[in-house]
Amino acid sequence: MQHAIAARGRRVGLTAFLFFTAAFLVQEVYRTVTAVVAPALSAETGLSAADIGFVTSIYFLAFAAVQLPVGVLLDRFGPRRVVAAFLLLAAAGAALFAMGEGVAGLAAGRALAGLGMSCCLMAAFKANTLWWPPERLMLANSGVLTIGALGALAATAPVEALLGVTDWRTLFLGLAAVTVIVAAAIYSAVPERRATPADGPGADGSGVHGSGPLRPSRGLVLVLRSPVFWRIAPIATLTQAMWLAYQGLWAAPWLATVTALDRSAVILHLFCLALAVGVGFVLSSLIIDALRRRGWRPVTVIGLGMAGFLLIQLLLVLGVTAFSLAVWVAFGLFGSVSVAFYAVLSHAFPAELAGRVNSSLNLLVFVAAFAIQFGVGQVIDLWPVTADGGYPALAHRVAMAAVLLLQGLAFLWFIRPERARSI
Repeated sequence: MQHAIAARGRRVGLTAFLFFTAAFLVQEVYRTVTAVVAPALSAETGLSAADIGFVTSIYFLAFAAVQLPVGVLLDRFGPRRVVAAFLLLAAAGAALFAMGEGVAGLAAGRALAGLGMSCCLMAAFKANTLWWPPERLMLANSGVLTIGALGALAATAPVEALLGVTDWRTLFLGLAAVTVIVAAAIYSAVPERRATPADGPGADGSGVHGSGPLRPSRGLVLVLRSPVFWRIAPIATLTQAMWLAYQGLWAAPWLATVTALDRSAVILHLFCLALAVGVGFVLSSLIIDALRRRGWRPVTVIGLGMAGFLLIQLLLVLGVTAFSLAVWVAFGLFGSVSVAFYAVLSHAFPAELAGRVNSSLNLLVFVAAFAIQFGVGQVIDLWPVTADGGYPALAHRVAMAAVLLLQGLAFLWFIRPERARSI
């Protein structure tokens, strides 16, 4: 009897894992599709680099604006109902974007899409805390990220092929329809499960270490006052925001301008970058887990990955164009390591706070992603447009150098002599 119950629990948990991962896959399409459609969008609407940066980055700002409420909603109502409702908002945003004309209309659609997609990854992480044992949480999270990365792959060469037979407006209408289907599937097929005492300290609603009922506002205060959270948050925020902004938009013009690649080579680089990010999610979690069993602290391994990511960016800023594909693959591999910080922070707090911990970090990540994606466009636009309608390579290198400087400062904060509690 117990064996049958356990087997059913595994099947139901796998169902939840697959459906929430599907939602995150769709989120990745929304996030990265602008890198491929931006040239067609710019050609039709006449938007400048700064305009494109704003229209596409407003997705991140809307995404970030609701992260704290999303964390509370996930903890209170569970991921199933929250995700199904939010996906319908995303579908409306994709449809509105498809019908947009000027900056205001396009930005409104993109913002609504960001609002709707704001809960997908955090919902998957929350579900993992409910269905997976703590020692397998990092692996489960990396599974979501790895499979979801197929969405970023779909937004490269496949989208480019679709643009050969249709336009970007029809593409976004189709994306809206797919989103509605996923929402309906999640609502009808995914089970509900509440946190129990077995899910970790305070997971039954008893609060941190049995300190009494934990109100949503008090839970946020506990997270945001934690020195552990603020030791990790700056480096996790800026490194993730960097690769989100470049994979989602600025890598394509960088490759076309700084590396002087033709369109087919740019698409190949974007495809390999997306593949490297997906591989990096699972590879980094396996390496972190293996070294953890040998006595290495996860934050130490992640820190080494962050150092590698900064070095790759330094090569790009210095104008190294040899072995360009290998450099951008390394950019994806090392950049994806920072996502492991979510699991590290989840271990540092009770399970009942998982939604608020992850969404608090996600809030910072997507505010920074907006600032970087928008800010890079503003910096590039300081240079005059070249004869071919683009911008000089120096503009792109200066913009990336500014972002690298911020990450370097955050990295120094992260590796400072530790005064906070151990992680």
